[in-house]
This record gives sequence, C-alpha cells and structure tokens, in this order.
Amino acid sequence: MRKSLSFSDLWIFLECPQEFLARLRRKKTKKIKQQVVGDATHAIAEKGEVTEEIKLKIEKEVALLPEEEREETRKRIEQVTANALEMAEEDGDDDEDTNRESVYRWLYEAIGWTLCAKPDKVEIVTVDGRQVLDIMDFKSGSSNEFHDERSGKTSYRAKRKHKDQLFFFAMVVSKAMGWTGPVRMRIRYWGNKADCEPMWYSHRRTDEQLREVTAHIRKIEAYFEAQSFPTRPGFWCKDCPLAESCEGNRDYQDRIRRPATVPLQQLQVVQPPQALLGATA
Repeated sequence: MRKSLSFSDLWIFLECPQEFLARLRRKKTKKIKQQVVGDATHAIAEKGEVTEEIKLKIEKEVALLPEEEREETRKRIEQVTANALEMAEEDGDDDEDTNRESVYRWLYEAIGWTLCAKPDKVEIVTVDGRQVLDIMDFKSGSSNEFHDERSGKTSYRAKRKHKDQLFFFAMVVSKAMGWTGPVRMRIRYWGNKADCEPMWYSHRRTDEQLREVTAHIRKIEAYFEAQSFPTRPGFWCKDCPLAESCEGNRDYQDRIRRPATVPLQQLQVVQPPQALLGATA
C-alpha cells in the first residue's frame, strides 16, 4: 500500500472509496473535459505560449473525449488560455525566487504517511513590513459570483472544494518548509478572470486538522485490511470513469429515475464530502 496522500486523493476517497481504490491502482485513466481544459491551460500558462508539443498533447487528449464534446472543449481551452495569459501579463512578475508547481512532501511520522501538495505558485513576499508565505492556486473554471444590489459591486468567492484544497496546501507546505510565520492563500479563476479575496491560514488549528486527516487515513487503512472498499454513489458519479461498470451507480441512477412514490421526508439525500481542514463554505 502506497502511504502517501494528496488533497485530490483525499477528496476522491471522501466522495467514493471505490473510486479512490481505482485511482491507486491506476485504473482511472479516462479524463473528463474539465480535466482536459485544466491540464491544457496550466501547461500553456507555465510555458507562456502554445508550443507545438502542447498542441499535439491537447489534440491527443481531446480525441479521447466523446465526439460531441470535442469542439466545445477546444473553444473552452482557447478562451481560458487567453484569460490566463492576459492575467499573467497584467501581473508582470517573474520573480526568480518563486516556486511554480513544485511538489511539497511532509512525512507525518506519527502515522507513517507522507502528505503531498502541489500548489501552482509559492513565494515569500513582504506584506505590511513582515514576511508572508504566499500560496496561490490557479483554476481553469469560474469562481462563485455575488452581486450586491445596494453597492452595485460584484464580489468573487472561492468554491468550497478549492478552499479546502488551499487549507491542505498551506498545512503541508508550512510543515515541509518549517514555516511558522503568516501564510496567505489566494485563488485565481481564469474562467471569469477573478482574483478572490485572500485567506489566511492559522497554525493554531494545525493539530486539529491533522487529527481530521488521521481519522480519514485510519479509515483507508481499515478498508485495505478488510480488502473491501465500499461505493458511495452520488451526483459526482457523472464524472467518474468507473460509472458505467459500477453497480452502486446503477442502483443510484435507478433510484433517482424512479417515480416519486415515497414521501419526500423518507428519501435519502446523498451529501457531498464534508468540509476539510477548517475551511468554511
């Protein structure tokens, strides 16, 4: 059993343990269009241009999508890429001390697992005269938007999963670097060119957050010991490459298609994973 855990691993485990097992066994090879757009845009933004190598890789991945999704995906890549390059140009910063897409690993000795994080951008900056560890992640999608009718202003807020991810990144990067000072977390959405308000990580909650991660890891270990990973079907099954062969998903689809003959109060509602690491909705 591979004793390392990233945020993506953890999130998939909380959605469906069976999909998590498939991910570990490298059975999850099919990509959905959102992943193709995200991978392509990140590659282009990192290079600062669309190289021939990237073009070939994009076309190869787009060709694996259903035919009816290919043209839409190409257009989305073009649109999001233009936004990403425009925002990067507006920043105008090319700091040599900035770590881009580096993998940070921290061995959690108490349980023998390595926690991994790969933020898009990590650097130490000066804010109000003090050094701050700045962690930024880029998303190819769009942020939540809230329009204030009284002020006429629109604010941009991070999606819950992305906030959870940043809290995980902040914890792991801080531990890996031995950083105990202030940590600022930021998310940039290329989809609608939104920079969300910065969030701040509190080291005082690290122990509590590690206890939460430990509880999830102990459950993973218990499933391995029992050699049984349950399915947890829900609306996220639509993006799972195992959906067509998963009996749990078939049963779930049958239930939601079935005529509503059961009183609403008796219907079981499948909830998404609970918020992780202290990030609020």
